[in-house]
Amino acid sequence: NIPKKLAISQSTAISFAVRCSDDDGGHINPNTECSGISMFAFLPTLVKEFKFPFYINANFVLDPPRQHILSDNPWNCFLMGEIGELVVRWCAELSKLGEKAALNILPAELFNESESDIAELAEAFNSRYKKALEDIPFVKCSDSLLHTLNDVLIDKTGLSKIIGQGTFCRALGSTKYLPSTSIDCSILDKELFSTVEKVKIKQLA
Repeated sequence: NIPKKLAISQSTAISFAVRCSDDDGGHINPNTECSGISMFAFLPTLVKEFKFPFYINANFVLDPPRQHILSDNPWNCFLMGEIGELVVRWCAELSKLGEKAALNILPAELFNESESDIAELAEAFNSRYKKALEDIPFVKCSDSLLHTLNDVLIDKTGLSKIIGQGTFCRALGSTKYLPSTSIDCSILDKELFSTVEKVKIKQLA
């Protein structure tokens, strides 16, 4: 069910666009509430099952009214998988550019694979997204470099603000890094990012 022009093409384009703030130097301001339509196939779709903090445009195969993405179409599954990885790579690029809200472009939850209408698309996105979150360094940390989630440490005690981030990590005997104070890392408290080590008061007692 892949249109011939897509089947024979050597490449395809996937575009991301994110809202920017008018009063913050033009820095990105992702729609973290994921309100409104975010999926486009050169024109807006009516897809409500997949909502992102930014806009996506790709050459999706749509139903005849051109309103919904066909879930059982292998081309669409391919695109969703690519999007799952590319969004993390985009986050890493934004982090390199010093965007405070870089992490906020990331979907905070996986999509529902139990809904039959979107199951294949959701699975295609989720599998690549989870792997990308594990493998790609995208969190800007206290050493000004990007690190993977397994190398990140979150201080829930507030002590690192008093004694310094480096001293805090050395006191714990940890080789991990605290997120840079220049970024909004609140999304790392979400269940999806539960692999990130978090230090609480009781651990220091």
